[in-house]
Amino acid sequence: MENTEDYFYSYDLLCSDYMDSFEKNYGSKKSNEIIEKVKNSKSVDKLVETCYNHQFLPLGKIILETLLGTRHFMFSKREILAFASLITLKKVIYDLEVKGDSYSEENKLKCAKSIFSTVREV
Repeated sequence: MENTEDYFYSYDLLCSDYMDSFEKNYGSKKSNEIIEKVKNSKSVDKLVETCYNHQFLPLGKIILETLLGTRHFMFSKREILAFASLITLKKVIYDLEVKGDSYSEENKLKCAKSIFSTVREV
């Protein structure tokens, strides 16, 4: 897994570059499968509610704990966990913004970068 600490300067760039790279390596079928698992996850929906109620964006550790608590991601590779975690963060941000919350680019980028730091430790 490459070092993401210094290279990425925007949340959108980090997400799009990693997601493109993941899809090239694993294929669109695997990407779509993971997106659907995250999109339909009750655990992720609970995380969104917790974030909304307490007004925060989750860091990588919280996202990873949420995903590892589900049967689908329990024994996944780091790259898959990183991809699923980014999708989860994107879902959380989208759902919270629909509810009227907004977050700075800096805060979103901090959360996204923390995903890679956390996944490296797994």
